[in-house]
Amino acid sequence: MKEISTWYNSLDQANKRYVEWIARESMHAAIFGIFAMLDGARVVFDENERKGKLDLYYVPDEGEQTLLSPDLDYGDSLLDYLGGWSDFLDDWMKTG
Repeated sequence: MKEISTWYNSLDQANKRYVEWIARESMHAAIFGIFAMLDGARVVFDENERKGKLDLYYVPDEGEQTLLSPDLDYGDSLLDYLGGWSDFLDDWMKTG
């Protein structure tokens, strides 16, 4: 980690902006991929190449679990359901 820090600190401002842009774009792509898997837009396979889906649940210490990634039967995707998430992520990544 120290080597990476030394390398980054040796960069001029223009190259630091490129590194920061790459980090933001990578984070955006990763989060989009997670949403796409929860949405069903990106196919998920297990080690035996069986197609499946991911569900996101809230599981309290006591009580019943709650499905947070509902099946959207009315033609919307989870990305549409969340609405505006891309703008939120862009703003968050600029400040976070």
